[in-house]
Amino acid sequence: MDTRQVWKLVGGSAVVYAFVGSLPADGPGEATCNGYASHAIPGAQVAAAAASDSQSGYRLQPVYLEGEDGSRQFMGWFDTARQIDCSFAVATDGAWRCMPAGADAGRFYADAACTQRLATVPKGCSGPAYATVREVPACVWQSSRQVFAVGERYAGPLAYWTDGGACAAVTSADLVGYDLYRLTDEMAPSSFVAASRQVEP
Repeated sequence: MDTRQVWKLVGGSAVVYAFVGSLPADGPGEATCNGYASHAIPGAQVAAAAASDSQSGYRLQPVYLEGEDGSRQFMGWFDTARQIDCSFAVATDGAWRCMPAGADAGRFYADAACTQRLATVPKGCSGPAYATVREVPACVWQSSRQVFAVGERYAGPLAYWTDGGACAAVTSADLVGYDLYRLTDEMAPSSFVAASRQVEP
């Protein structure tokens, strides 16, 4: 069951609502070009967040879906410094930060030691700017997210993945419907806007 909580957060001068949901299953799942944006805050799930409570900060601005009848639905946040949409998640430094959605990475690798992660992108989609690696410990509520810049498309004859603790090879025939991209630099958690959880009196 897909369960979510609505948390009200304050980051700098921005009052935000962060949505914490169940993590997706490991692996690419269904291929859609919007799939690697699936971890951004979808508007259909934010009915509890009143648009009037969303306030721009010096860097983050709220994004709305505006109906032709004058209605407005909060959709998420736009980072004016990076010119990207972002949503709040826990970074590797333990802080809530507004981080970009990106292609899933961490299941496939470029090397036989399974150390060089690759991003998974549905075929026909352009390569995204970012890829995310989700570290999911035994206590899933302590999960965190790393963000990497995405580099060139991976064209090797083999890719690799961990299978039962071992690093095993896969061929292009095993990856029908997907392209793989190399990761470059990890983005420092401090480069994304932080927020702290607040309880409204």
